[in-house]
Amino acid sequence: MELITILIQILGALFVYRIFLGFAMTIFSGFGGLPVRVLQKFKINKSANGTPLISVAGRAEGLISFILTIMGLSDQTHFELFEDRIFYRSNSLSLQIVNTVMLDHVNYTICTLYQPIWTLIIGGLFLIAAFFSLLAVAFVGSLLAFIFGILAVFSGYFFWTNRFLVMGIKTSSGDTFGIVFKRSIIENIEVDFGKVRNAMRLVDEKILAAK
Repeated sequence: MELITILIQILGALFVYRIFLGFAMTIFSGFGGLPVRVLQKFKINKSANGTPLISVAGRAEGLISFILTIMGLSDQTHFELFEDRIFYRSNSLSLQIVNTVMLDHVNYTICTLYQPIWTLIIGGLFLIAAFFSLLAVAFVGSLLAFIFGILAVFSGYFFWTNRFLVMGIKTSSGDTFGIVFKRSIIENIEVDFGKVRNAMRLVDEKILAAK
């Protein structure tokens, strides 16, 4: 019975902390209204031959979204570069947005890496709290140290899984089109900031050529 109580306390602490982190992310990470996705596809073609030069696709987060994607029902965002235009599509069960932007109407491009460093700082504070809890003689101190240690590890995991990459464009009319994505644990497509920068350099080249 005591073990069950301890497990409930640990799971409760993780649940509350996860809610806090999710709420904090909405405050500290503003992406201009762009949808946040997990990466499904990231492909660069130097020679298009009618196909996109750059093709990026992402879906909504979560296992349920992954299952819905297989069924063709999940929220998805597509960002594609062609020789003379950028194609953007964002669709969900209730709404579908399709935009084609000619390259000579693009004012500037967006390329950003966001890393929630503050989660590592919080994780470090949890480690310090765990150390001081171990100094307590009573069993409660050991339990607190264990909980603080788990929260510290979870902070590191949250940092690793919530590093966002942003790529997009701003048009001459003031509209923003793009995609904010992070690595998906399920699809496990590895893309770093360097690859995104190379992709956006190609976008810049095509924009300059169009003007």
